Amino acid sequence: MLATEKHRNRWRTLAVLSLSLVVIGLDNTVLNVALPSLQEDLGVWGSTLQWVVDAYMLVFAGLLLAIGNLGDRHGRKRVLQLGLGVFGAASVAGAFAETGAQLIAARAAMESARQRSCPPRSRSSWTSSRRRSAVRPSASGRGWPRSASASGR
Repeated sequence: MLATEKHRNRWRTLAVLSLSLVVIGLDNTVLNVALPSLQEDLGVWGSTLQWVVDAYMLVFAGLLLAIGNLGDRHGRKRVLQLGLGVFGAASVAGAFAETGAQLIAARAAMESARQRSCPPRSRSSWTSSRRRSAVRPSASGRGWPRSASASGR
């Protein structure tokens, strides 16, 4: 692959990842604007509306590392494509939800898909960045060379 072709692919990759994050951010904005309408149309109140908003964060916390592992095993591109497809399907399901419980389930599915469509937070990218570090930070903010660590590594 030529250097100019690699450069073009980097910009395409950046555009695809940026677009996926814009779609997700737009979804959260639309939800917050639509909360009063949801309250009227679905007949839901306080705690159900709170679950509609918080289902996203609950699933996010539970799947953070697991989805990164999927990207390591099956390829980040494939996981991204699957995530965008599932996100779209869950968005349609949420749009046609008739009860608060259906909307909460659709929002949880959307978050599961959002995890797949975000930039990688995989174990391999974390460990490779740790290996590049020449100095380990300490609690005081100072670092020491790895050869001088207590473990001898």
